[in-house]
Amino acid sequence: MWDYNKLTALGILGLLSIFLIWVLISKTKEIVKPQPTEVVQQPAVQTETQTENPEESTISKDILKIQILNGTGKVGLAAELKGQLTSAGYQSFEVGNSEEPQKVDTEMRVKENLPQIVRDDIVQLLEETFENIAITFQSADTGFDIVIVTGKLK
Repeated sequence: MWDYNKLTALGILGLLSIFLIWVLISKTKEIVKPQPTEVVQQPAVQTETQTENPEESTISKDILKIQILNGTGKVGLAAELKGQLTSAGYQSFEVGNSEEPQKVDTEMRVKENLPQIVRDDIVQLLEETFENIAITFQSADTGFDIVIVTGKLK
């Protein structure tokens, strides 16, 4: 009824099927298995009364992405500010015009995790040229660490 070659072939086919099913189940478990996550310690929340953190002073200015938008209508003002910031060591910029010309206050929108020392450095530079500086935290990711919209000149 069954010849030996057919039985051998069916046996091999059965073993091969069992092996393939085992491999698929193993791979599926690997895909579903949660991967261990890296534990990252968050720095303590800083208050305005804290002294300067040495870690903050080592941030590299050349990696910060800064967008400068001219909000005054004065031609070339954003490019002038870019030159001042470049002289201060900042290097990554995008310059353009604000959709709201004739701004009164100069706005500086920053990411919440931007070190206070960097904010103070840029505000000090802005205060040399502009009357009022308003600092706010960015509510959404703009792709920039700092967005400056120029306002009324001194």
